[in-house]
Amino acid sequence: MSSFVKQLRQTAIALSVFGMLCPSITIANEPLTPACKVHDVQLTENGKLPIVVVNAQGKPQPNVTFEITRAGDAECIKGVTSEAGQYQVEGLKGGVYQIRTDQGLCACRVWTHQAAPPTSAKSLFLVNDRVVRGQRPISELFSSDPILMTAIVAAAIAIPIVIHQTRDKSSGS
Repeated sequence: MSSFVKQLRQTAIALSVFGMLCPSITIANEPLTPACKVHDVQLTENGKLPIVVVNAQGKPQPNVTFEITRAGDAECIKGVTSEAGQYQVEGLKGGVYQIRTDQGLCACRVWTHQAAPPTSAKSLFLVNDRVVRGQRPISELFSSDPILMTAIVAAAIAIPIVIHQTRDKSSGS
């Protein structure tokens, strides 16, 4: 058996083993989730929570739909911001809440006006912009794009053949 065939067989076996291992790596890999910071916000004296939604440049975002859910509760309060990007939520009690917009999620600890710590904010500012991340686990790339995997396998087979053919032609001349 020629050394080229032997090398080609070893390459095919190595790629087969690698292909069988990739799905396991993908399953074991947990998706990346951004760390969630909890913000302290106090209610106004009459029990309202002022919310202002802006974009990354600080411009108010009108007509943004959001949902507020208290930790452990199934029901949520829904609202839409005004033309000035503002909304006042009524009927909240002290506790931990999640505020979800179409662009993201924010966690906040809502305090009554009397119990609020001095560092708590008087209103909640939400920056509602798309976040584009350049991070993508390599295992996700391999499992999500079958064309890429096919191209890699085809290149792994074709490149040694081309190299072998050019060596034969150059040594025979």
